[in-house]
Amino acid sequence: MAEFNPVLVKELRGRMRGARAFVLLTIYLLILSGVSLLFYAAIADVSASDLNSGRTIGKSLFLLIAAVALIEVCIITP
Repeated sequence: MAEFNPVLVKELRGRMRGARAFVLLTIYLLILSGVSLLFYAAIADVSASDLNSGRTIGKSLFLLIAAVALIEVCIITP
């Protein structure tokens, strides 16, 4: 089993004891999954007949998820 940094373990235990961390992580994931689902539903209808639709949907979805995650982290961090 890998040895973990004892300071990191102590900090994580202290941060994850309260309900605030779980609520914040849940809200973060709900926003990210909601935006992704809405975007996928919108773009899948439009490009259903295109032969390269899988590549287009995947690329667009990746860029959207990365952008939304970056914005959420920038909002939460301060």
